[in-house]
Amino acid sequence: MRTALAILAALFVLAACSGEDAAAARKKKIDGYKAQLKVLNGQLAEKQKALKGINVALADTPENVVKKLKGLKKEKLDEANARKRVENDLRSARKDKQNLEKRLSEAKETSEKGVTLVEQYRELRTLCEAQQKQLAECLKDGESLPELPVIDEELLEAVGKADNSEKEEGEKKKRKRA
Repeated sequence: MRTALAILAALFVLAACSGEDAAAARKKKIDGYKAQLKVLNGQLAEKQKALKGINVALADTPENVVKKLKGLKKEKLDEANARKRVENDLRSARKDKQNLEKRLSEAKETSEKGVTLVEQYRELRTLCEAQQKQLAECLKDGESLPELPVIDEELLEAVGKADNSEKEEGEKKKRKRA
């Protein structure tokens, strides 16, 4: 704007000059100033268009605001639903973990009882064998004693090993924690 005022001021000064040369010079200068004024007006119009485009892009209409609010509300609702699903999954996982730990402790107790039972069975077997020998000495030659059932050593060892392996695993976990 200042440039446009300076151009107009220069035009008035030139208009005040007299003479034919001065008139030609004035006309030449006026034409130059007019050309500059057109260029400046064009630049000003371009900048105003750009500014208007920016304002339009930044301006939110009520419809756009409503759409954005609905989108944000939906996103918030989706996040809340996802959080609820994760919490439910976590709750069920905790419940499953508790059930598994309970079953594991029951299995350990059963295994320990099985080891005790195996030891008692072996002791009873040893006692039966000793009693059978004593009875065999007391019996007459023609009479025979029934045979003791065959002992399944593999089964007894498997029960004993299961308990020992569980104890070793428990000790390893304790060492890792320490």
